[in-house]
Amino acid sequence: MSVLTVAIPLFNGARFLGDAIESLRAQSHRDFRLLCVDDASTDDSVAVAAGHGVEVVTSPAHTSLAANWNRAASLVETETFILAHQDDVYERDFVAAMLGLLDAHPRAFAAHARATAIDERGRAVRNPAARYKDRFWPAAEPVEREPEAEIEVLRQGNYVIAPSVIFRTERFRDLGGFDASLDFVTDWEFWFRGLRRGFTLAGTHARLVRFRRHAATATRVSERTMRRYEEELALLAALEEQRPIGPRRAYRAIANTITTDLAARLADGDRDGARALLRFGRERVPHFAGSARDRLLGTAVAGGTAGGRALKLLERLYILFS
Repeated sequence: MSVLTVAIPLFNGARFLGDAIESLRAQSHRDFRLLCVDDASTDDSVAVAAGHGVEVVTSPAHTSLAANWNRAASLVETETFILAHQDDVYERDFVAAMLGLLDAHPRAFAAHARATAIDERGRAVRNPAARYKDRFWPAAEPVEREPEAEIEVLRQGNYVIAPSVIFRTERFRDLGGFDASLDFVTDWEFWFRGLRRGFTLAGTHARLVRFRRHAATATRVSERTMRRYEEELALLAALEEQRPIGPRRAYRAIANTITTDLAARLADGDRDGARALLRFGRERVPHFAGSARDRLLGTAVAGGTAGGRALKLLERLYILFS
């Protein structure tokens, strides 16, 4: 019997789903169960999956990303599983490498790999935020920090690429699965929960996933509302209450997120959206109001689209992040 299930949680993912499935079909290690778990899609997702000969589990009503991830995990009958994403492409040795990585680290509740960012056409793209998070990786290969050390790194930002993760089924269930009340920090909160239980998180520098960024992803949709920032702030505040490290460091991740999103909105001409983000930072994020970052962003907002383009230039030079 296979030790691995690869489940693809679906919701309106027909456009890129075929590429994801074919990349999984082409794995060097093919001994795994592959299924798609649809969350009441209104496009052709189910038809695309069935057309590729993949087992499909459907739902009578749409729930949420986290709830569908949990539903997919509940269908697993193997020792390990991967929640592959409907938009992404997997390198040929992804499954083999992740199984080996998890097997080599018995303390780990999960393991992950690095990724290459791609656009809608599958072309590699520069992603300054991802480049910043590359700093979180130590030189060692493979990676396995002690839980407390890993927590301190993750507080700087969620550098774990969710579609690259392989889970130990028993430990996932023992931890209670994903918190379905969360829309954006679902995976980030789960990593912290596993680490606080004393498990480790293993990693490999190998770039085994092509992680697609486009306008219809759940991440991009959440960035157009304040829900993302509300969730990030609540998570970081809870961590600061449990183990204080000071507001400048404790809220650095959300300040960086606000900065990059504000730059993008302003450069696209959405001055109202940029102002809303700046107001959120000033009113809600500790140590933000009156800071050098606040002054820089305020000046950019006053400059309109030109200010946004200037921020994007600073972002490409990796100057915006702290």
